[in-house]
Amino acid sequence: MPVILVPKDLGVKAIIRVCSKCYLSAIAGLIGISFFLLPVILDQPLVQIENVINFSSEYVPQKRLMLDGLLSLAPRLPTHWFESGFGLIPCFGIIAVTGMIGAIAWIISLKLKTLDPRLFRAFGIGVLVTLITILMTTDLAIGIYELFPTLQKIQFSWRWFVITVTTAPLIWGGIIWQLGRLHTKWLRNLLLIFLMLVTLASYSFTDKLILDKTGFDSPLVHKFVTFANQKKFPQEPQVNSKGTPILFWHWLFPDGLGIVDVSEYRAKGISMAMPPDRNYPLAAWKDRSSINNPQNNQIGIQIKTWNYGFRQLEIANPHDLSCLQLRMFYYPRWQLKIDDQNSALTATEQGQVEIAIPSGEHSVTLTYTGTIAEQVGKYISLVSIIGTLIWLIWDRSQQKLAKSS
Repeated sequence: MPVILVPKDLGVKAIIRVCSKCYLSAIAGLIGISFFLLPVILDQPLVQIENVINFSSEYVPQKRLMLDGLLSLAPRLPTHWFESGFGLIPCFGIIAVTGMIGAIAWIISLKLKTLDPRLFRAFGIGVLVTLITILMTTDLAIGIYELFPTLQKIQFSWRWFVITVTTAPLIWGGIIWQLGRLHTKWLRNLLLIFLMLVTLASYSFTDKLILDKTGFDSPLVHKFVTFANQKKFPQEPQVNSKGTPILFWHWLFPDGLGIVDVSEYRAKGISMAMPPDRNYPLAAWKDRSSINNPQNNQIGIQIKTWNYGFRQLEIANPHDLSCLQLRMFYYPRWQLKIDDQNSALTATEQGQVEIAIPSGEHSVTLTYTGTIAEQVGKYISLVSIIGTLIWLIWDRSQQKLAKSS
């Protein structure tokens, strides 16, 4: 886009300088949102991301449109509880009106030539991108979603609205700039005030809809904290029944707490149903239980530590090489050590962690080392902090030189 907008009569060096600033700003922006982009790019092959599309029929954008029925000439707004209850319909209206007014203003400026060529191109690009965003939230885009299945990973069509965070201010800025050139001062001021009031009223109304659906229940939060503090591993939750599945993959305990699983974040190869078919022990020998002694599969296992990101067990195996099964899903970023020696981590048929334990007494530790994205993120944070400190020191020294001169 910078190459398109920069006038060619500036000269090669000036064009390179201007475009470099734009691209450096874009790179800085990508670094700023790397906490989201890096996992998507680097860690996607490790998880079952395809379940985003296959999870539920209503978790695809063509089933969660903001405006349907255009192809049948019977337009209708969404009736789903989320879109209709959280201010997304007014938000869609604001974006649609912005796009239409921007298109009209662009056509007028094309006829009257009221905009500088550079502003005209930038304004036109903003209008075009906004109209494309609106298109992707209607049934006119169903064919595009079916032709390019990757686009269905966005899940909900209203997520395209994020693009207008950049284009909407560009459109309104262009419109206000054109109004500022009107010779009739009172009309110009009246239109500017009207635009500001409409914008404020629209966003205030949308925010009110969202806040009306938001609440804070202090007793419920206190209850959650109390129950959560009681569940210290390896102390087991008191589950007297199988539990109730809620919201697809969440399992509600009788005492009010629950466990949560999201299918698209599962590692490859995990197939255990949710809720689980029974309460699995934290650690147990595979295929060692018997009818007379059901606890036989836990003999010789002592759990020393079971914390987030770190588990430590002391194992006494009087038999030959045996398989130890843990109540945790396999993920390739867990590091296994047996007696301080790196060892291979495998998975059961359902995806639980499985460890081959040699005969004798052994110390077993599992440490979560973090994904590539998490590791790269630490370096990005470190470089950003160092860079900020260097800039602050340099800026302070420049200020001192300016004062002394």
